[in-house]
Amino acid sequence: LSEISKPELNEKVNKQGDLFKSLLKHPDIRSVRGLGLFLALEFESEMINQAVIKKCLEKGIITDWFLFAPNCLRIA
Repeated sequence: LSEISKPELNEKVNKQGDLFKSLLKHPDIRSVRGLGLFLALEFESEMINQAVIKKCLEKGIITDWFLFAPNCLRIA
């Protein structure tokens, strides 16, 4: 807890989150929302989201979607 409560860690995480948000640009992405490195990408449809998740898994990136929003991808 002492490590994750350090102010410099919070600043670094927020900067990295802002960087992710600025780079996550694509016509299929409707929105990027979240705080720090807990992000959600919203796609036009569940089908697009599932295709992106499949491609991520093929490249060794583990991700998932929100059960209440099947068109949104989780980045944590």
